[in-house]
Amino acid sequence: MGKTEKKSFVKGAAILGIAGLLCKIIGALFRIPLRNLMGVAGMTYYSTVYPYYSWLLVVSSSGLPTAISKLVSERVTLGDYAGAKRVFRKSLLLLTVIGLVTTALMFFGADALAQVTNCPGAEKSFRALAPALFFVSVMCAYRGYLQGLQQMTGTAMSQLTEQAGKLIISLLLVRILLPRGYDVAAMGALLGITASEILALIVIFLFYLLHQKTDPGFRSAKDLVEERGNDHTIRDILVIAIPVTIGASAAHRDRGHAAYQEHHAVHGVFAGICGHVLCGVPYRCFDDHQYARRADGRACHEPCPCNLSSLHEK
Repeated sequence: MGKTEKKSFVKGAAILGIAGLLCKIIGALFRIPLRNLMGVAGMTYYSTVYPYYSWLLVVSSSGLPTAISKLVSERVTLGDYAGAKRVFRKSLLLLTVIGLVTTALMFFGADALAQVTNCPGAEKSFRALAPALFFVSVMCAYRGYLQGLQQMTGTAMSQLTEQAGKLIISLLLVRILLPRGYDVAAMGALLGITASEILALIVIFLFYLLHQKTDPGFRSAKDLVEERGNDHTIRDILVIAIPVTIGASAAHRDRGHAAYQEHHAVHGVFAGICGHVLCGVPYRCFDDHQYARRADGRACHEPCPCNLSSLHEK
């Protein structure tokens, strides 16, 4: 690696590192008021839907951007700008298909998922979040491509836009929709995530256009991206992406199991005298099922889940 390439790599890593730190801070600023606004009942809906989204997202957001980045970097190093563009176009097509499939699975399977999770009213949240799978999948193609070119600013700015958009839009929608019920408020929070992904995609697309206009190598290769009879680009992408995706899926499964246990450890203090289970969490009721009570006898001032099934109809 030459001095220029090494300097570019270090600069790119620093940009992504700073962006990652800022994203974690914004994420913390998002979760705290979200919990305060929605309470246990609203967060139960949110916590039920989001893991399914995260699991489907692993398919597009883990191995494929890594594969795209590696293949683009290899071709640019050899001066094969047309080959780098070919990798991007094929990967964009692949990720578009993956995004459409995963979005359709969550959107049209929302009713079934709500039944499986025993969470009445959650189907609205599943449908609100489903389009985000498509937008993130497409965005991963642009992120992998620009990272392969050592252009990390686009990825960093799209990540910050994503988190800032989620912070502002989701909390605003929750505040507006909360009077209509906890399930509607949770839908608003997840709809805000979808909106933030759209904004992030727009940002990284603008960085992509800027790079194409300013890089002379890619301007000269504009008309050279022809299809080849023995082109194995998709195969090369999948050979790299599949092992990474499998590893990420295993890690996500472990994190999901830990989150599930934590979710039940926190909310499982509601012991099910009334026999009602919402989203896999047992509760205990008092005052004619108007409120839930913690196991230690203290009122938590949350509506009893027996009433939540009717709240989503309001």
